[in-house]
Amino acid sequence: MVSRRAFLRAAYSSGLASVFTVLQAVPVSVPVNREVYLIAGQSNAQGRGFLSELPYLFPHDRVVMYRAGTWIPASEPTYDGPLTDVGVGPGLAFGTTLAQLRKNVSVGLVNGAYGGTSLADWARSSDPTSLYGALIQRALVAAKWGSIKGLVFDQGESNAMTTYAVANGWDVGFPQLVADIRSDLGLPNLPVVFAIKRNNPNLSAFPYWDTM
Repeated sequence: MVSRRAFLRAAYSSGLASVFTVLQAVPVSVPVNREVYLIAGQSNAQGRGFLSELPYLFPHDRVVMYRAGTWIPASEPTYDGPLTDVGVGPGLAFGTTLAQLRKNVSVGLVNGAYGGTSLADWARSSDPTSLYGALIQRALVAAKWGSIKGLVFDQGESNAMTTYAVANGWDVGFPQLVADIRSDLGLPNLPVVFAIKRNNPNLSAFPYWDTM
């Protein structure tokens, strides 16, 4: 059973952000040896870091990732899709930290993030070609490998670029997205970690950053 403390520690160690918020992080009571963690959001979650700067500690023999319909040893990039312009993200560090903390657990990563997407692009949909539909489809397949234990979500820059209304709507839209994912996966207490963005280095490009 993944503890709230271990989940937060892994999220912090992954470099997602300096502050994290957990929505109703209640662990499932049935212990399992395989745990699945979903990753969603935009470019930072998909992976944009330099592969040349990846620490030597990767890969970990108890961390796998879902790619093209199968499980393979986890490596960067963890993104399940075309690997053009994709690099290091937070997922592998997150999974590796969990595996290091809990010696009897194998961790499966399912990364369905996509760069440049707004929160609206993640709206609930039954279309398997949509971002939301594809994430749910991957998750349901992954659940045959292990128990889904959490979601890591890193998104917000796209919403800070357009209008105040779009940025301000994140406070309502994101909890709704979490509720939809929990409902469609049948996991009402699924732990969720999302990143709180650091100070905006470029107000001209992201005028509504502070609203986010």
